[in-house]
Amino acid sequence: MVIYKFCIKLTGNKEDGEDLYQQTFLKAIELKHRIDKNNNPRSFLVSVAIKTWKNSVRKNNRRMLIIPSVNMNDYEVIDVKDTKTDTEEDIIKKEDDAGYDKTAFEKMLEIKGDSDHTKLIDMLTDLNDYSIGIEDVLKEHFDEENIVYWMAFQILMGNVDTQNRNVYLYSPLNSDIWYFIAWDNDGCLMRPEYELRNFSDQNSWEKGISNYWGNILFQRCLKSRSFREKLNDAILDLREYLNKDMLTSKIESYKNVLKPYLYLMPDAEYEPLTSEQYDQIAASLPDEIEKNYQLYLESLETPMPFYIGVPTIDGDKLKFNWDVSYDLDAEDITYSVEVARDYLFRDVIYQNTTLIVPEAEMDLPEAGQYFVRVRATNTSGKTQDAFDYYVTDEGKYYGMRCFYITEDSTVEEDDYEEG
Repeated sequence: MVIYKFCIKLTGNKEDGEDLYQQTFLKAIELKHRIDKNNNPRSFLVSVAIKTWKNSVRKNNRRMLIIPSVNMNDYEVIDVKDTKTDTEEDIIKKEDDAGYDKTAFEKMLEIKGDSDHTKLIDMLTDLNDYSIGIEDVLKEHFDEENIVYWMAFQILMGNVDTQNRNVYLYSPLNSDIWYFIAWDNDGCLMRPEYELRNFSDQNSWEKGISNYWGNILFQRCLKSRSFREKLNDAILDLREYLNKDMLTSKIESYKNVLKPYLYLMPDAEYEPLTSEQYDQIAASLPDEIEKNYQLYLESLETPMPFYIGVPTIDGDKLKFNWDVSYDLDAEDITYSVEVARDYLFRDVIYQNTTLIVPEAEMDLPEAGQYFVRVRATNTSGKTQDAFDYYVTDEGKYYGMRCFYITEDSTVEEDDYEEG
C-alpha cells in the first residue's frame, strides 16, 4: 500500500499512479536479482518507481523536449538537455519533411494539435547553436523579462520541480516570441512539510540558480552576467512584494477555509497531516521566502552541479568520469570521488579528494551493487553535489549514482526503461 500511494503522489493522479504501480512491480520482478539480503525491499521498490517514472517524462541525451498540450503554439516543457543527437535530428521534423515518422516523433513530443512545428524547430536549432550568442537567441525567440520574472518567482517560492517541466511554453499565432507560463505550483513552499515528515527532498542543488543548471536554455542564460543581473533585480522586486506581513495576512485568511478539506478524500489519503501539523506548517510559510532568497544567494557562490557518467571497465580497472562543473566567478574547482557498497557510504572502498580532472579509476571490485558519489569544491571552499541522486522511501540521497558489476565483469547501470 505504501508503494501504491507513493506512485500516485509521484505522478499526481490516480490513473497514472496505478499504471506506474504495475510497471514498478513488473520491473522489480525482472530485476529481483539486484535485491541484496541486507537491503530494504521497500527502498528498492521506491527506487524502481522513481526511475521508471523519470524515464517516462525525460530521457538522457536529449535536446529541448516539449509536449504540445493545446495547439501548435502551446507546449508543456518536459526536458532540456545539453546534448543533441543525430537520431533526434532525424525525428524532430515538420510533417511534410521527407522521412517524417509521426510514431517516432510522438515518442519525444506528443502531438495534440497542429503538426506544423516550424517555429518550435527554428527556436531549438538556434538554442542549440553555440555560435549564436544567448543574447541573440533571447532577442529572436523569447521575452527575456518574462523568463526572468518566471524564474525569480519559482526561486523565491521554492518550486524546484520546474527545471524541465511544469511550465507552458506558449507562442501566440503570428508571433515568433515564446513565453513561459507557470502552471502546477504544488511544489511551492514545501520544505517545512518535508522537514516535518523527515523526508529528504528539495536539498543540495535543488535551490536558487543551481536548480536550473541542467536545462540548456537556462544554463546559457545564467552564464550571462547581464541575465543574472536582471534576474537578481526581479528577485529583489518580488521579494519586496512577497513580504512576511503580506503572506501572514493571506495565509490567515485562507487557512481556516481550506483546513476542513484536508480531512476529506482525496487529501486525507495523500496529505495525512494532523491539525497541529497543519497549523505548524501554515505558521512557518511566511518565513520561507526569505529562506529561499538566502539559498539563492548561496547558489551564486557554489560550483554548478553536473552529471556523473556510466562507469566503464578497462581490463582490471573500473573507470569513472563526470561532466566538468562551472563556477560563476571562474574559481578553480577540485573534485572528490567516493565508491561504496551502500548509499549511506558507510562501506567505502575507494576515495580520492584532490582530483583536478573529471575522471578517476580504481581496481575492479567483485560483482555486486555499488554507489559512486562525486562532489565539486571551488577555491572558496563551497561544495556542490552532482545532479544524480538515489531515491529510497526516506527521500533523495544526492550526488551519487548506483551501478552494478555483473558476474561476467560488465557494468549494468541503475536505470530503468518502461516495459
